[in-house]
Amino acid sequence: MNPKDEELLGIVNASGFLFQLRVEQEVRDTYSSHRKEVLAHEHRWVDPLTHLEGFIDLIISAGTNAKMVIECKRVRDAEWVFLVPDEARATRSVRVLWTGRSKERNCAAWDRFMLRPESLEAEFCIVRGQGDTQQPMLERLASNLLASSEALAEEELGYHREEGIPGGLQFYYPVLVTTATLRICRFHAGDIDLPSGELNEAGFEEVPFIRFTKSLSSTLSSSRFPSRLEEAAQEGHRTAFVVNAGQLVQFLKGRWEFDPPRDGSPWPWDLPRWREVP
Repeated sequence: MNPKDEELLGIVNASGFLFQLRVEQEVRDTYSSHRKEVLAHEHRWVDPLTHLEGFIDLIISAGTNAKMVIECKRVRDAEWVFLVPDEARATRSVRVLWTGRSKERNCAAWDRFMLRPESLEAEFCIVRGQGDTQQPMLERLASNLLASSEALAEEELGYHREEGIPGGLQFYYPVLVTTATLRICRFHAGDIDLPSGELNEAGFEEVPFIRFTKSLSSTLSSSRFPSRLEEAAQEGHRTAFVVNAGQLVQFLKGRWEFDPPRDGSPWPWDLPRWREVP
């Protein structure tokens, strides 16, 4: 390869587009093993309220009524460490976006469901080189992913509106696919030294994917009206799946099914808030 071509190749390889294209090809090539279909790539989105805009890297099907909204993030020789309490176990709990449409009205909200496949869950992610004064990188990426998911949901609610065709229920799963190695740090809060704010020891293990759940910025709310601060804090949580690229196919093979609400609780769309017709 001549020097000029090497220089140009370096420019190409410095871009994250190659990784995005490879993720899309991987999904297409392995369709027979997971049955998730590529629906769109580089899909432009615009937030109707904030007017923020961008492009969704990849949108793929996740069952009849669900889509994964995927952001691809290539990083070099990186490890992302998630803080997970010692007592935490894998969970099916997830807080994702759903929409419903009928001839009378549209509705959309972020709510808690019990969704397979299960995984560990974390609120804090530590990335090497990230300063205390910076907004955490994963929070930035996840917030943008949530905004694009909401914009996509808004767009789809508008399809066929004039014809009055009911659209039923739709679900949107924000997914961040990365080249970073994902590790969890098992710890007990009581072992953190109070004067220094440090741990003397902790356990670490690699995970294929994890639920990143915390109070992330979004335009849409929960379908439940909180009656106290603790409930408001929980209803403000949102989930984005973080997946190591090497484990993507295994992640896609998950059953992606909802378990019925526990204790006879209603589904979010059966709550009075959504039964009201304007």
